Amino acid sequence: MYDDDRWLKRRRGSGSLLVLFLIAVLGYPLWHWRGLGHPLAGETRVDLCARLAPVPALSGLHAEGFPDAGAAGACRWSDDDGKVQLDAALSTTRSSGGQDLDHLFDTWRGEVKAADGPAAGLVESGEENARVLSYHTLRGRERLVEDHGILLDMRSETMDDGAVDALIQPVRLALRTDPAKAR
Repeated sequence: MYDDDRWLKRRRGSGSLLVLFLIAVLGYPLWHWRGLGHPLAGETRVDLCARLAPVPALSGLHAEGFPDAGAAGACRWSDDDGKVQLDAALSTTRSSGGQDLDHLFDTWRGEVKAADGPAAGLVESGEENARVLSYHTLRGRERLVEDHGILLDMRSETMDDGAVDALIQPVRLALRTDPAKAR
């Protein structure tokens, strides 16, 4: 019955073709989104002040959230005199409208190079999906931290480079830890 029908006849290699098709259909999306494993990557709103409250270097400062266009969350830390010590804005894959944050990181680097050139003291470290861009602007020292589906912009006019750099790892850890489960 099947041997006579042109469309239902068994053909050699048809199973292999089906396996290749399934690999393409399932494998490509997994490969494409391989760098988006951060717990906050799919969030549209994040209380950044609450998320970063456990960071020891920020514990003596007053945290205040503020709106920042295109960011999932933003927070500003001030000392007792009201002087801003650190500003941070968090973008996620979802809050950026599905924009590739790896591409956004590269674009940001290009804009810093074009605007400030060698005066920015641009230093990039890390690997794809886990990079840090360090530079100086008129607004102070800035760090752009990419971490597997999130992009955090930290800026300080008062802290020195060592203090801002010392914040990167504790901030990364705090962003991966759910404050409700940490209690």
